[in-house]
Amino acid sequence: MRSEIQRVLANWLEQAKSPIGTLPEGVSVENWVAEQFWTWWTHGIASGEILGHLDDAESACEDVKRLLAAGGGSEVIGEVRHELTHLTESLASLRRVLIERPHESDD
Repeated sequence: MRSEIQRVLANWLEQAKSPIGTLPEGVSVENWVAEQFWTWWTHGIASGEILGHLDDAESACEDVKRLLAAGGGSEVIGEVRHELTHLTESLASLRRVLIERPHESDD
């Protein structure tokens, strides 16, 4: 993920500083690149893998709430444990996506 972000940002910086074309009047290179990044992040990366993990985590939380509200015995405890495991896995996947360390080959 980090190497992809670096590649994308480098590309936009190159475009913004290129003599071919111009930025709109009053728009700095930094603001233009930041806007490009935000659009790419929210409509590209975030709308795919990240939102999938968030959806899974939120769904597991709702399932736990529902199970706990319904009451019950040991079978409910088993289902809650299952959903909490799913929640933990979804959050771990999200953490890996957001905070992935570059591999030596990505340098």
